[in-house]
Amino acid sequence: MGINGFFKTLVASKGEYAGKTILHLGKETKLTSLAGKTICFDTSNMIYSAILALQSVTGMTAADGKITSHIKTIMAQVLMFKKYNINQLWIFDSPKGTELKKNELEKRKLRKDAAKTDKAQFRMTSEHVEDIKKLLNLLGITYIIAPDGVEAEQFGAYLTMPKPGVGAMCDYMYSGDADVLIFGGNLLRPMTTKTATGKSKKKEYYAYHIGEVLEATGLNRQELAELAVALGSDFAEKCEKIGPKTAIAKVKSHNVILDETQRNARDYFLLDVSTLAPTIFNSKFQQPELIAWLLTLGFSQDRLDKLF
Repeated sequence: MGINGFFKTLVASKGEYAGKTILHLGKETKLTSLAGKTICFDTSNMIYSAILALQSVTGMTAADGKITSHIKTIMAQVLMFKKYNINQLWIFDSPKGTELKKNELEKRKLRKDAAKTDKAQFRMTSEHVEDIKKLLNLLGITYIIAPDGVEAEQFGAYLTMPKPGVGAMCDYMYSGDADVLIFGGNLLRPMTTKTATGKSKKKEYYAYHIGEVLEATGLNRQELAELAVALGSDFAEKCEKIGPKTAIAKVKSHNVILDETQRNARDYFLLDVSTLAPTIFNSKFQQPELIAWLLTLGFSQDRLDKLF
């Protein structure tokens, strides 16, 4: 879900940023300009995004009925970024998850149960996760599992923060959600706009630097976290009578009152994960094994010959 209305939030009513929203703070970025840089990916977010982009979840299946659409679309993403010589680090959520998100996940489950389309009802399982781990391993793409109780976006945001003497491990975290910024990281956000006739345009990419967001909004990290919680997040319900037009002003004037759950959510956004160690998996590209596995899943030999 991300943060409700975050990118629609008005930055200022007057001055340099008058009439602009947080959306306008992103700088359009071409993938060609990111060659040699390192981007980390929230794997769960990427799987869901891949599924939602399909006409049907069951658009591609193996002979035994196993759905393979997620494998196809994630592989396409990996190969696209590789084509642009962008270094990739894929991050999986901690298997233990976070207590704060359990209530939100239960609400999502109820919504999915009531949904009518297979895409809306899609639930990511441990099998989907293991499929993508195997795919990344065979493609020779490094992936990590976030430390216990830590979200992929949370740890990815930390990896974009410069460290004394060594800089940052990653330049951006790729996500459609604002959480990366709230966790204090730099965000590369994909956007697909629509024409006046309703047709989707080519995907564009916008880079957000946390320092520039804080400067433009006039907020510090804690206030930015309070803004996110007030608008509504994956970790707590929104505050009443708070909307994108007035949220920043109310945070600055200390007119936002958070309950205990909301304060816990704010503190979670500010949690220091620098002392926590992820589990890292490195491998080399294993072309014969990759092709053999994909063939068992019903992928076309002709198509694989063109790709590899």
